[in-house]
Amino acid sequence: MVRLALAAVVGLVLLAVGIEAWLRVSLDGGELDLSLYAPAPFTPGYRLAADSSSLAWIAGRAVRLSTDSDGNRTTVGFDGAAVKTRPTLHIVGDSGVFGWGLADEETIASRVQRLLEGQVEVVNHGVPGWGAYSYVSVIERLPASDWVVVIHSEMNDLWDLYDPDRRALVRCGYVLSVSAVSERTPCFLLDARSLQLLKRRIFLAERGPRYMPLHFQRYSTAAAGVMMHRLHGLYRRSGPARSNRLLFTFVPWEGRYLPDRRALYYPAPPLDTPHVAYPDGCGVLERFERFDDKAGLFLTGDEHLSPLGAEVLAECVVDMIEPRLEAG
Repeated sequence: MVRLALAAVVGLVLLAVGIEAWLRVSLDGGELDLSLYAPAPFTPGYRLAADSSSLAWIAGRAVRLSTDSDGNRTTVGFDGAAVKTRPTLHIVGDSGVFGWGLADEETIASRVQRLLEGQVEVVNHGVPGWGAYSYVSVIERLPASDWVVVIHSEMNDLWDLYDPDRRALVRCGYVLSVSAVSERTPCFLLDARSLQLLKRRIFLAERGPRYMPLHFQRYSTAAAGVMMHRLHGLYRRSGPARSNRLLFTFVPWEGRYLPDRRALYYPAPPLDTPHVAYPDGCGVLERFERFDDKAGLFLTGDEHLSPLGAEVLAECVVDMIEPRLEAG
């Protein structure tokens, strides 16, 4: 009996090892969950780890993600070690600025760097899961003479303002919800591709309709107005010291353009014209409207920008910032 039990355990272990090895080969060593994070002293308790690199599978794409020595997403063409002879442009935001599902050279920051080559050094301060409280924490640490562009997420930045004390746990480079299980899970399990795949399958199976952006909900007029007032209030603390060097735009919500994706959101139907508007200095909505194939502006089956969408937004940022750089 003991031998049978031992043989069963050995067989299960060998099966698990075989599945793990097969997954790693199939994924070319890539991850299904990002391990690029480090603890941070401000909300939500994490940032990107310095000098990290990962091959990740996101929205059906295998993309190379890396960070620089300061713990920011790598901006291709930016040399942070070089003697500073040009002004610095900091682009701040969440996963849209980070470049979720995009390779290093495809992010908004890298495209802005390429378009403004020789005029400015671009730093990507985007981190998945961040919100306006985190943006302000970053901005307040930056030199007042530097340029800053905040790119809000129309989908969720108003929602994120409801919880100023939102916290997460970082273990072994992964962001986890705060719980006793998370605190005790060994690193080799967090790194197991089989468990990452299982976690993703469970998430997709249990995921119900997403909450529609607050300012598109028919009965959220007051709430959207209060949250937008709070958003503007956060930037008043750091805005005056920067004069005209703090600029804004946003990543449009996919539901504006793709009716089939609106069905993924609750409650329906959304407003055609939202209660409030995010600050925007470059006319991003007009730029998106010019494209007939608006689905091509977003990743397949994902609300984040595609390489084309990131390029359009980068051009918007350049048109907003370039005249100001030339004027000094």
